[in-house]
Amino acid sequence: MANMKKLLIWIGAVIGILLIIFLGLMAFAPETVQEAVPHERMVTIASGTYAVDPGTTRKFSFSIPYGASDVRINLEFEARGGSGDDIIVKIVDSTGRVVYNSGQVTRAHTTINLYKEGTYYLILDNTFSLVSSKEVTVHARLVYIG
Repeated sequence: MANMKKLLIWIGAVIGILLIIFLGLMAFAPETVQEAVPHERMVTIASGTYAVDPGTTRKFSFSIPYGASDVRINLEFEARGGSGDDIIVKIVDSTGRVVYNSGQVTRAHTTINLYKEGTYYLILDNTFSLVSSKEVTVHARLVYIG
């Protein structure tokens, strides 16, 4: 009976020590932080048909947020009007630097990669035409991970 009592005391002591060790480790365990998982975001820059008068431009602004990655613009457009059914489409940053210039074309479907946060402008440029208005159908979407 005395041996049984000693055994129970010994088992209790071992369990107590293990419990103290476990609680001590839990006190120093890093907290579980639930971070937002970055996911793909899409922002429409322009979608529709826009009139661009002769000698003028039509401008759409958009911004790339700080910390965005894998930034790109999916751009599709088609021009109608005038003798050439053509337009110039540009993407320009806030300093005026041209990031994309389609040249004078009827249509295009392209992806433009961008690497820096900030404000940009999508420009439908009909300044080369002195007489003809253009109808430009545009689908432009900013896509990024953030």
